[in-house]
Amino acid sequence: MTRAAESPPGSGTVNRSRVADVLVVLTVWAIYVALAVLQDRFSAGTLSVLTLTLVTVSSAALLWRRTQPITVTTVTVVCDCVIVVSTGWQGYGLQTMLALYAAGRHGRARTAWIAAVAAGLFYATATPIIHLVTGAGPRNSGSLGWFVPLLLVGAGRLMRLREENAHRKRVALAEEAVRAERRHISRELHDVVAHNISTMQILIGAARTTMDRDSAGAPRAGCRPGRTRAAGSRGRLRHRGRRGGQA
Repeated sequence: MTRAAESPPGSGTVNRSRVADVLVVLTVWAIYVALAVLQDRFSAGTLSVLTLTLVTVSSAALLWRRTQPITVTTVTVVCDCVIVVSTGWQGYGLQTMLALYAAGRHGRARTAWIAAVAAGLFYATATPIIHLVTGAGPRNSGSLGWFVPLLLVGAGRLMRLREENAHRKRVALAEEAVRAERRHISRELHDVVAHNISTMQILIGAARTTMDRDSAGAPRAGCRPGRTRAAGSRGRLRHRGRRGGQA
């Protein structure tokens, strides 16, 4: 037996999803590191190690964005804020954006919206505080304002609704195909059974006709030998009586 035959159904889809997740993580990590190198954010040794570690952790957390979207969102938000405190970086929080989108697409609706509101309020309050404490400039291009998490979660919910609607359509088409096949089979069975019943009725009718003919002719055929024997006995008695009279 080949490996393809031994593999359970749906394993190919799962493997493709895992490969896609790994590619997303590597791509996000490479983009973040490339931006850090281009903007010379790895100048200080300690901060470079800390920033690279946080970027790696937040990027690796995206591997679980399908199963634990809220936890991944929390991890990415914390790492993003620590990076802002340590470097004052004004880049994009790409990991957090992807995590919020995953929360809307793969998480529960109520939990995802609560996480979006909490993230928006957190960023709206944390950015000024970080600016006052560290003196770093506000995050312009990469800032997650109070409305951006809502947009990301809303985009994830929209994609999930589209997938659910497509799944419902596929299920409805499959059920309709099953019902059509059942109707076809029932019609075939009806025709076969009706034909067999009609044949049985014809054969039963022919058998009854044959039995009636046989039963009507049987008594006459059975009485003839008895009548012949009775006539012979009477003839013999007459013959004996004639002989006795002559004697």
